[in-house]
Amino acid sequence: MLICYLELVLESHASFTVIRGLLLVVVGVWGMFSPVVLGIFSTTTLQAVSQLLLGIVGIVCGRGGRSHDCLFFTGRLFLAVGVIWFLPGDSEFIADLFNVNGAGAALNIAIGVTSITLIRPQPSADDSPQS
Repeated sequence: MLICYLELVLESHASFTVIRGLLLVVVGVWGMFSPVVLGIFSTTTLQAVSQLLLGIVGIVCGRGGRSHDCLFFTGRLFLAVGVIWFLPGDSEFIADLFNVNGAGAALNIAIGVTSITLIRPQPSADDSPQS
């Protein structure tokens, strides 16, 4: 039973990493040809290239058994970009560098929190309360 649970957790890490990677590749390519993605998210060429590279890395890591490492790094990166946008004075730096708007910052926070949540240590069968 524990082995099945661990396999499910590992599969969810890998699946999320690959799906997020595929979405980043699509958004990255789209952002190279348009300053606005999905009619909501503003972008720049730098951001589009960054998304494309992070997407490729995510796909490779998810398929190669390194999804935990990828989620650890990129989760914190997305969270930092999103949070910095909301800080007074610092939002201009992020907005100028990546052309992130409020919707993009909120999405970055959501992706970051989801990624970090997926890599939290899961309780083992030994940690369960004894009755």
